[in-house]
Amino acid sequence: MSSINAKSLAAIAVAAILAGAAAYLAQKQKVDRLQSQMDDSLAQLQQAKADAQAARQSLAAQDQELQKLRTASTDLARTRNEIAQLRQQRAAAPPAARAPANPAARSTATGAYPPGTYFSREQANFAGFATPEATLQSLAWAGLNGQTNVVPRVVPADLPQAQQLVDELQQSLQVAAPVFQGMQIVAEKTLPDGQIEVLVKIDSQTVPGGEANAPPPFNIVPMAQVDNEWKITASPIDYSSRPDWANTGQVKTFAP
Repeated sequence: MSSINAKSLAAIAVAAILAGAAAYLAQKQKVDRLQSQMDDSLAQLQQAKADAQAARQSLAAQDQELQKLRTASTDLARTRNEIAQLRQQRAAAPPAARAPANPAARSTATGAYPPGTYFSREQANFAGFATPEATLQSLAWAGLNGQTNVVPRVVPADLPQAQQLVDELQQSLQVAAPVFQGMQIVAEKTLPDGQIEVLVKIDSQTVPGGEANAPPPFNIVPMAQVDNEWKITASPIDYSSRPDWANTGQVKTFAP
């Protein structure tokens, strides 16, 4: 073989090797690109799966919260309905019966003058609410000393017209206080429903305008015991409008 042929063969061999190497490199780059694309696709698939799982969990949490809200709404509607029914029942129910009064077994109140005892405006003092005479004495003291905050205490809170009675008593005290001279519990009547009526004598000075503007000399005060305190349950009544009061029912007289 001549030297020229040998060189030709060598050149061909080198060219073939180079061509093979180039083809290998090209193929390797293609494989690498495909592998990279597969990796990206796999990562995207994993992310899509994670997003789908998060979406399912979020949807489940929203469904659970919605169910709680529906349950709470149902419970609220049921509670409101029960409250409305209770209010209707309370409005339709008759007033609770008061415990029958028993003057003989009644406790005494510290600082209260016994029934039948006359006391002047200077002797009036706060005596609490443990007995009818204590409540009335405390009310007189409140009027003389401008302590109108005592008045709501002597009216039952569950009375249908409680505020109206409080306003009326406060106004009466404002009128009577300047001319009030003294007070005395004269008699007491026990009523069938457990309440009592107290006959109260009030001494007053002559006021401008004459007797027409003065407090009635004798008042009938309806009272009842509520939670161990004696309270006024209705507006005081002028005794002159009930002339037969002392001749009917169970009356106990403390002073002539």
